[in-house]
Amino acid sequence: MTRLQRGLSAAAFNLAVYRRLLGVQIRSQMQYRAAFLLDFIGTAISLGLYFVSLALIIQRFGDLAGWTLGESAEVYPNLVSYMHAVYQRESQILRVRLSFYVPDPPGYRRIEEVHLERGYPCDAIERLLEAAGFADVRLFRSFDPDAPEDAEVPDPYYGGREGFVRVLEMVEAAAEGIADHAARVLGRAPERR
Repeated sequence: MTRLQRGLSAAAFNLAVYRRLLGVQIRSQMQYRAAFLLDFIGTAISLGLYFVSLALIIQRFGDLAGWTLGESAEVYPNLVSYMHAVYQRESQILRVRLSFYVPDPPGYRRIEEVHLERGYPCDAIERLLEAAGFADVRLFRSFDPDAPEDAEVPDPYYGGREGFVRVLEMVEAAAEGIADHAARVLGRAPERR
């Protein structure tokens, strides 16, 4: 299996996980139809602004790395991407490498980007939030009654395909706990389907 085929296979798996997460998001937002509608409108506006900003750049410079606006709009829905992130605890720097595979018959052409971002450990974020006046700061997984104390959601990129499935299960369990917690705070019984 070539590197490109492995990348496309990983992308297909990631898309399947994404579809599952999207289903969870839609089901949760359909509980509040106005929130779903606002999210849908916000996403449409965001994508619209993306193309408007791209159009302004291309209008100013004629093209963007040889791509016209029409070519960009045609490729965008077919874009395959892969991300690899490494967090360096000592420097608190997150290095994100993005690989995009764009259609270029008879195959795909690879475009690479590298981004550096400042990251913070959970305890530092907790201190910052408490200093800002947030009284009840907890880790996401603390809402899962079966999770160990101070459990974090691991980076699924280090666990292979099984890592993504395991992380999705952790997220679903904690999300149910958050719904239960919100229902208790609001004084309502949680709705189960």
